[in-house]
Amino acid sequence: MALGLKPRGQQQTIRLLLLPLQLSSNSRLAGIVLPPTQLLQVHLIRAVRNPQRPDTSPHVRKGRILADTSSTVGLHRAINDALADVELVPVGPLGQQAYVDATIERGLAKAKSWSGTIHPADHPVNIEAAEFLANGNLVLGLRYPVTADGHPLLVELTNVGELFDDPDAVPVCGDVWILGDVGGVDAPAGLRGLDTHGDDLFDAVIGDLDASGKSATVLADHPEGALAASEHVRFELPPGGGVVGSKVIHHFGDIRRVEGVAVDHEGHAHYVIDEEGHVALRTLVFD
Repeated sequence: MALGLKPRGQQQTIRLLLLPLQLSSNSRLAGIVLPPTQLLQVHLIRAVRNPQRPDTSPHVRKGRILADTSSTVGLHRAINDALADVELVPVGPLGQQAYVDATIERGLAKAKSWSGTIHPADHPVNIEAAEFLANGNLVLGLRYPVTADGHPLLVELTNVGELFDDPDAVPVCGDVWILGDVGGVDAPAGLRGLDTHGDDLFDAVIGDLDASGKSATVLADHPEGALAASEHVRFELPPGGGVVGSKVIHHFGDIRRVEGVAVDHEGHAHYVIDEEGHVALRTLVFD
């Protein structure tokens, strides 16, 4: 999730993040209360239809998705090609029909320009995190798919500048990293948020593959995908990709829907949490 800041409100919003925090007696997680004068500087965040579901056309209240549908499908193709040598969790029968087969059929029936780009053996892709590497390339954190062993995946997008400059540019992916000590077969975990201060050292939120109790197709095929707890982890991404290890910074316990993380210059971690109907900002303070 991202906050859309009005230009004249950027300085006020930065000051807001520096406000003193009130800590509860039984937790190191603190909620920030937004005064009305500060709330005016931030666009409200609301769900548009069902934000957990992919689509190849704009949602009802959206102007557009990326630049156009061809760009969206192009990114899907590039990510699937980059993951060709990675053993992934199998696509279940419901996901195959709802996401892959239905999209192929729609492209053929409507003679879409991207028809033929989606392959029957493809995996649906859910990108929920992104940050920049030190070399300027963008690293994408996938919530789905994960590896066959249930570990999260990160994929490098090497021509992000070209994609902004040229609406006809084709996405190109490079290295792939696997968080080898996060998740597992019994409780697979995906990426929910990413943050970095450079040097290819990243903070991330990991968690389940989709929200339970909402008839999620991924969970209908993979019920174990609802079991992973939310955690804040830290890791480095070396050039060349491969399997990397991580360090657990914080375990959220019963708090499941942690959507994003940002670590400030003092080392305090700020989290975005979906709390059914509103978005909460909480901070983890280290002694």
